[in-house]
Amino acid sequence: MRDGLYRVVDEAVARHAAELHRRIDELQADVRDQRVLEALHAREIRDRRDMIAAAERAAVASSAEFVQREMREARNFPHPFATLDHALSLAPQGGMALEFGVYSGTTLKIIAASRTDGETFGFDSFQQRDEMSKQRAMRRFH
Repeated sequence: MRDGLYRVVDEAVARHAAELHRRIDELQADVRDQRVLEALHAREIRDRRDMIAAAERAAVASSAEFVQREMREARNFPHPFATLDHALSLAPQGGMALEFGVYSGTTLKIIAASRTDGETFGFDSFQQRDEMSKQRAMRRFH
């Protein structure tokens, strides 16, 4: 009798759990649908009414037209560091290398590593940085 009671309870719990899972799946689908609709609505407003977004699209289109018209032979690089590497391969050795707007020093380190002779200096405004950050950023790279 005890086994039969356990079986009946297990079946009832399993049916209830299955119904809850089905309802949760429905609610999740409704939430996804609502989010998609909200995103589409936001995109529609941005596309039709946002003047800054319209200006950005016009700037992209204008830049693309300029590149197609005036820069047909220009090389395209997949990553900013690839662009930097190419520029450094063309730069003359010796003398000073200067970078303005150092920020974290990432590109300055790449420039310094590529220089076999001469010196490399980086400059930044250092606004909103503490004194220790200023001292680290102002060190010379060779």
